[in-house]
Amino acid sequence: MQFPASWFEDEVRDGFYVPAIMKRAWAAELEVLSDVASVCKKYHIRWFMDSGSLIGAVRHHGFIPWDDDLDICMFREDYALFNSVMERELPGYHIYIQNTDSRRCVYTCLANSDSIRWDPQHMEKYHGFPYIAGIDIFPLDYIAPDPEDEELRENLILIVRSAAESINDENQATEEMEARIAHIEELLSVRLDREKPLKEQLFLLLEALFSMYTADEASEAAVLHYWMRSKTSRYPLRCFKELLTFPFEITEVSVPAGYDEVLRSYYGDYMKFCRSGGEHDYPYFQDMERRLMGMAGENHPFCRLFFSPKDLRPELVTRGRNGNSHAEKPGKTLRVVFFPFRASAWGVMEPYWRQALADPGCEVSVIPVPYYYKGPDGAPGEMYYEKDLFPKEVPVSDYRTYDMDKNRPDVAFIHNPYDEYNLTASVHPSFYARNLKQYTELLIYIPWFNPILEEFDPEDQKALYNMPYYAAMPGPAYADRTIVRSERMRQAYIDCLTRFAGGATQMIWEEKITCNSRIPFLKMR
Repeated sequence: MQFPASWFEDEVRDGFYVPAIMKRAWAAELEVLSDVASVCKKYHIRWFMDSGSLIGAVRHHGFIPWDDDLDICMFREDYALFNSVMERELPGYHIYIQNTDSRRCVYTCLANSDSIRWDPQHMEKYHGFPYIAGIDIFPLDYIAPDPEDEELRENLILIVRSAAESINDENQATEEMEARIAHIEELLSVRLDREKPLKEQLFLLLEALFSMYTADEASEAAVLHYWMRSKTSRYPLRCFKELLTFPFEITEVSVPAGYDEVLRSYYGDYMKFCRSGGEHDYPYFQDMERRLMGMAGENHPFCRLFFSPKDLRPELVTRGRNGNSHAEKPGKTLRVVFFPFRASAWGVMEPYWRQALADPGCEVSVIPVPYYYKGPDGAPGEMYYEKDLFPKEVPVSDYRTYDMDKNRPDVAFIHNPYDEYNLTASVHPSFYARNLKQYTELLIYIPWFNPILEEFDPEDQKALYNMPYYAAMPGPAYADRTIVRSERMRQAYIDCLTRFAGGATQMIWEEKITCNSRIPFLKMR
């Protein structure tokens, strides 16, 4: 699949910050889905989005911003066919489906690897994502037309599944297990071969129980695992008679024509945002992030995308306004320079530009800076320069004609926090925060996403996890002042940076982070 480089950038969607690493995870999962869809097309297998991925397709035309996985569904007959051919059709994939695994009847997890990989071939195919990526495939089974028959089937499933999950080489010959096996044989009128692994035979029985009924005799279907556990995921068959095609990120996916009835029966008002819940911790790859650091060492190119307390230069962090700043000397003409990198984010700087422009004691310049996208290996690619995309009313200067050492502005504004510590893009190194700070007396960072990032909720664990991707970065760390949108967001930054750099630094962040809408410590004359 071909993604535009800009797709991988950090982004705020529906008020939620999506870091570049999550974009890489999504792309890798879509690559897996693309391979699955190709096999399904070859064998005429029907598949469609399921659970949160179905909400994403309907509500967002892509991933739910705070979701990190992909789920699809197939009817049992299609699911069985897919499982029978996927090892042959998808060499190199790791398939979590074995007779000795209870997930055989519940779902199949298809992953692009069974370990962390950063070899060039893997990183190229899976868009620079070194961690395991995959999709979950759930079977949809037909419900018995008679409620009593369905209740009997579900009771049998519980009995067989309990035995299958508890039996092993040590206990299968015990009297207790033999009694359980004999009871199952009597209930199902079958005979198990004691000379062969019983666990495998029990799971095959379990699969047969899931597959008991067909479309011809049923009017409903369910993901039986969830239906038996929580009485959810049971739907009328009419919902699935036709499949529709919906846009999903840069591709298209299948959804059941009755998606509204499916989603309402499971989630209720599925158009209402809800960030809580989920079957696993967010993000699913957080343990792999830690393992990669241990395996590859912190100097590995991928690991170096994480800004570290070791990268902090104390003299740059603590140097602030308490020196002889021109910004506090009356009568002095102040040289104020704005260094935006993206024309579309100029709006966050514009109010401060207008403040400075309205002050006759300020000499104001706007100097757009170039940026480039990185390849899967982190190497810089083509440089972009958006000088000509700024509003006509904003006079801009070419960065190549501005001598930083000679001009030494009194006040400099930036809105890119990452410097080189971003998986997808970087401004030109000359305009890294740590470099600019050496040439100006007051470096002010205004996050490019200030107007669109939702108010921080300390109970939102997903937002909390993602915060270091934009807060524990060189921009907030090195700037003399960081201007955020509210007092609540200010406190979130202070807490995040204190956790990042240590409790002894809290007073530094309390001075640096502000939500003042006026230019800090710039006396407007």
